[in-house]
Amino acid sequence: MSECKIPDAVQASLTQAALRLLWRQCQEHGDLPVELGCLAKVRRWPLSSLQNLHLNKEDAAREVAHLGRNALVAVTTPSNFRRPGALAALQQVAAEAKIHIVVGTLPPVEVDFETQISAVLSDLACGFPSAASTDAKNLWPGFVGEVSGLDLAQLAVAFEAQRRQGVPVLVAGAVSRGILNFPVVWRHCAFFDVPTDSPMALKELQEFGAFVGFSAGTDVAWQDYPGRRPLRTEPDFVEAVKACGVNALISSGLRFRTDLTAFGGPGLAHALDLLKHAGVSTENVWANALSFLSFPWVAPAKPEKVTRQIECHWCGTRKMEGEHFSKMGFDYCSPSCIAKHRRAEFDPTKVRSYQG
Repeated sequence: MSECKIPDAVQASLTQAALRLLWRQCQEHGDLPVELGCLAKVRRWPLSSLQNLHLNKEDAAREVAHLGRNALVAVTTPSNFRRPGALAALQQVAAEAKIHIVVGTLPPVEVDFETQISAVLSDLACGFPSAASTDAKNLWPGFVGEVSGLDLAQLAVAFEAQRRQGVPVLVAGAVSRGILNFPVVWRHCAFFDVPTDSPMALKELQEFGAFVGFSAGTDVAWQDYPGRRPLRTEPDFVEAVKACGVNALISSGLRFRTDLTAFGGPGLAHALDLLKHAGVSTENVWANALSFLSFPWVAPAKPEKVTRQIECHWCGTRKMEGEHFSKMGFDYCSPSCIAKHRRAEFDPTKVRSYQG
């Protein structure tokens, strides 16, 4: 069997546990292609196909084409959107489909705590730095996340940024009780796909006033994989939303290529369709989504004006840069000082005390 090479883009978005499982399943099943003859097997073993993990720009454009003008799509999967290539691809999708895309932002790694917070707040106030070279009017960062509920280091950054400017934070998976030590603004938090064995229960998060989210979709996989959704059937999803009440948020749960409508999956609009079919009003989840994504925008601080003063070589007077004079490699405050230094033949050792 030929070696199963894992692309860098895939490695960047998978945990070590997922990579080990992916490698094992690719060897067992031969890196299955996502095509009609293999769809059933790929759904049973979703990590057995590298193609199943790679959603390219063409797939995304085809999936959102039917959403209609000015639709809003939130991309919650962590990724390096600071790269110009990733932003350009998403912006092109948004422009072609005439939709708006909101993405999450995460703090950079290997920098100090304050720098991480500043980077997150800067993204939310001004957009990603690499977007300066793109026309990103239909694409912008709108929340912090998604952050693993067990990653206390990233949660500390997210909640401190939230305390300072009220930004929304999206947390996924099991939730550590360690978040109770952070300055959490619960009404600006959303906790998605919290399993029953989470240290902090779903009901407890609701009692704090946070939004709780559920991902739709039917999971028929025969083996667990990292990040698997706790709700595996459509009826479970509908009942969970009904039981949640006023704080519910929903997600399509799209993560694999087999989730796309082009490959026989439910697609982006499936979650809303399920609720409508079950007779559940969708007005509440729409209102909750808008409420979660709304926060007081704080204009970035004006950059401090950098001034530099130049010292006159002859008399020592300091002048603002740009208001000084230069001659023969020396800086002066006025033409008269140039003339006096000229009489000294521009000797670098001669200054005002020289009477020449």
